Order: sequence, then C-alpha cells, then structure tokens
Amino acid sequence: MSTMNEQLIIRLPAESHRKVAWLIVNDEKHVIASGELAQASELESLAERAKNRTLLIFVASSAVSFHHLELPGKSRRQAAQVVPFALEDELAQDIDSLHFAWNELSPATAPLPVCVVAKAQLAFWLDALKAAGLPVTALYPDVFMLPYQANTWCVAQFEDEIVVRQSLSAGVVIEPEWLGYAAFEENELPTQLLAYGEVEWPHPPAPVQASDYDLALLAATEFNTRQGINLLQGEFAQKQQNKTDRSVLKWPAVAAAVLVVMAMAGQFVTQLQLNREAAALQAAVEANYLTVFPTETRMPPNARQRLEAELAAVTGGGDGQLLALLNDLAPAFQEASLQLIVLQYDQSRGELRMQANGDNFQMFERFQRSARASQLEVEQGQLISRGGRIAGTLTVRRGS
Repeated sequence: MSTMNEQLIIRLPAESHRKVAWLIVNDEKHVIASGELAQASELESLAERAKNRTLLIFVASSAVSFHHLELPGKSRRQAAQVVPFALEDELAQDIDSLHFAWNELSPATAPLPVCVVAKAQLAFWLDALKAAGLPVTALYPDVFMLPYQANTWCVAQFEDEIVVRQSLSAGVVIEPEWLGYAAFEENELPTQLLAYGEVEWPHPPAPVQASDYDLALLAATEFNTRQGINLLQGEFAQKQQNKTDRSVLKWPAVAAAVLVVMAMAGQFVTQLQLNREAAALQAAVEANYLTVFPTETRMPPNARQRLEAELAAVTGGGDGQLLALLNDLAPAFQEASLQLIVLQYDQSRGELRMQANGDNFQMFERFQRSARASQLEVEQGQLISRGGRIAGTLTVRRGS
C-alpha cells in the first residue's frame, strides 16, 4: 500500500517520563495505526513508520504560555527585538532563558498572538526527535491541534492534562485535580464543549458534546497551519531537508566560480563602503517614520514638517524641546551605530528614554561619550547580551 498520502501525527509531552501519543492516518481520515510510547526516548521506534509519510508534530501546551501583544503593524518588522522586552513584566523567568514565537500571518490590526516557551524545553523536544532520526521543521502547541469554533471550546485529554482550545490563538491546559478550582470569566464561557476522544471533566462550564472523532489525535486532521504558531522560529528555525545529492558537484567548477565572484566584488567594494552608511541611514529613517505613522506606506517629501506638526500637537505647541534634543544627539548616533527599538519622551521631565541594540558594549560607551560632549546627561540601564547583540536602555536629558 502506498503511504504517500498518509500522515504520522505525534504529540510530545513536556517531560521525558510522560507518554508519547502517535497516530497514522490517510487523507480520507481513516486510521492506519495508533498507539502510545512509554516515554520520549522510545521515539526511535517511529522512525520506520515515518518513512514516506508527512510528519506533523505537536507539543504539550502545558509548557507554553500564550500572550496577546498590542503592536503596531509597522513595528512587527522589528518584532524579534520588541516582543521580549514588551512581555518581560508578564513573565516569571529571565527573558534570556525564554524563546518567543508568533503568527506572522495574523492581521496587523489585531493584537499579535505570541507563544513563550523555555529554551531548555524546546531543546529537549528537538534533541529527542533528532536522536530518533525524525526530521522536523515545525512544532505546534497541542492547543492548535484542536479546531477553533466560535462559542465552543474544543477539548482533548492526554494522560492527566486536559487541553482546551478557547480562542483562535490561545487556549489553556488544566490538570483534573484542579478542575474544581478553575475559574473562567462569565462573559467568556462557551455554549458547549466539544470533546475529541474521552475527556473526564466532572463539572464542566458548559454541556459536553462528543465530536465525530473517538481519538484525540484525529483532531489534527483538521489542523490549519495558518492559525497555529510554529515554535521553530528565530534561533530554533530548522532548515528544510534538501534531497539533492550535492556530492555530484565538482569542486574545481565551484572554486572557479568563487574566484570570478571575488574578482568582480573587488571592483565594487570601495564604492559599496561609501554608499553603505548612507543607504542604511536612509532605510532606518524611513522605517522609523512608518512606525510612527503605521497607516502610511511610504515616507513623503515633507516628512520633517509632518513630524514637527505631530510633535507640536503632542506637546501642546511646546518649544520644540524634543526636536532640539534629537538634533544634539545626532553626533552620538553617528559615533555609535545603535538600533533604536523604542523611543519615549517625557515632556514634564525633559527626558528621552530609549531602548536600543548594539553590536557590543563599546557602542553604548561611544554613544554616551559623544552625548556628554554635547552637554547632555546620559543614564545607562542594565545591558543584556542576547544572540550576539547587546540590548539596553538609555535616558538622555539636558545638562543642569
């Protein structure tokens, strides 16, 4: 029998001693085989079953927290820098130990749905799959395995965890012993619970109706990747396997091509060095302008006048303190290449607060040294090393 139209669906637990559920189903949603592994270390037994089948993997949502972040559409271009800082106050762990993932297809006019998971947890799942020889490019929280239906909570149970899909981009996991203490907002309660497989919920918040599927993993046959959040983003992104046999390439031809490219590049490198800074500065100006005015698609010729008018409206027609402060900071930005993430101005205190990224600690030192040379006071917050970059806050005001 051909297996080209069959899927192997796996649900990984958060802990190594928990059971792994698996299911093989064809495109007509007929179950070919199903079962449970005693623990993640037995995943290797599924390697043979995975051959010539599409692999779809979900992970325990109990190890994932779900958030919604108000983020202007244009700012999403810098989401990798903005999201961790924006959610820092909501998280109990150091953000350096956490991984952030979001749905880039979500509407720019709606809050950005974000999943947060410990990097160590993500590494555990990836290591277990790698050891089993199971190639993976996506891991989805099992909340998204369940379909979304308006006014309905879809539920499934894996061992002692009840997984609940509450909305389009979030859900909750409850252990049975805590069901009696679970409190839900009255205005958020559904009209029914739709159960996939057997679910033990003694006093549910709404009537329970059995779905057409008697196995929880069969819910994944309705999975919509556009509505889910793939955790394998950023530093955890996995490369798609390339089936091309690269051994047939002849190294002399490759070497010759490299030499030709190097020779051509040498003719242009000087001009590129001259143009690079100007192009980068122009791109940064345009990106920041579009962040300030998210409804616009390009920066107009009268951008300066537009900014001045908006600033005057915000400051009540003040004396242009912010523009003057930014003007005095221009040499500091030329001296140190810092990437601005957040810019806030407190008119009552005459303070400009910035969140920025730099290549190293020296960039922040250069910025402060240059700003002080312009008779400005600079206070530096904690600097954090993240992914080879340095992130920190700076507060700038007029010298007294």
